[in-house]
Amino acid sequence: MNRHTALILALLSAGSLVIAEDVKLNNPSFESGTGSYWINRPAMARIDSSESSDGMKCLAVTPEAGKTVSTVFNTVQRKDTVFELSFDAKTNTPANGPQLSLALMLQGAKPICFFNSDRQQVKALSTPAKLTTQWQTLKYTIGPIPEKVMNQEVKRLMFYLNVKGGAQNGKVWIDNIKLKANAKAPAAQAKAPAKAPAKAAPAK
Repeated sequence: MNRHTALILALLSAGSLVIAEDVKLNNPSFESGTGSYWINRPAMARIDSSESSDGMKCLAVTPEAGKTVSTVFNTVQRKDTVFELSFDAKTNTPANGPQLSLALMLQGAKPICFFNSDRQQVKALSTPAKLTTQWQTLKYTIGPIPEKVMNQEVKRLMFYLNVKGGAQNGKVWIDNIKLKANAKAPAAQAKAPAKAPAKAAPAK
């Protein structure tokens, strides 16, 4: 038995093996415009071909003061899964400019409610990111998501990237969206799930 096999067996016996999978997203770097995204105020969001952190284009959001521009994409809900969301962002107005935060809508046959069952994670999502004039990668950990909320089955997850206008006019650029699903292996599911820590910090 080699060392690699022994490690896998040890993790299985401990019930802690996690299977990580990249979730396929349509148009994650906005190379096809805003296709696959719902944007509530499309006049305040446009594709910018002069800026990018991945590919040749990115999304530029210029919200009016006090108004929030939501860029939304969705994926299928997965049982006993912790999602890791990351994307690149920057601003031209770090001080008192637009604020970037996140929210997660749970959807069944129709929208149910925003995710609120883990206060630590919700706080991490809703806390405005500390953007600079340089591209940085923001990372968030979300889940596991309850199978049912308000007596309704959760079928899809809708990720909201919210940019709210600040005291100073400014712009926020977003690019290179990635989503990873960390599902517990069957041996791990037999045990009580551990609560996933919330993260919302630039990658170093």
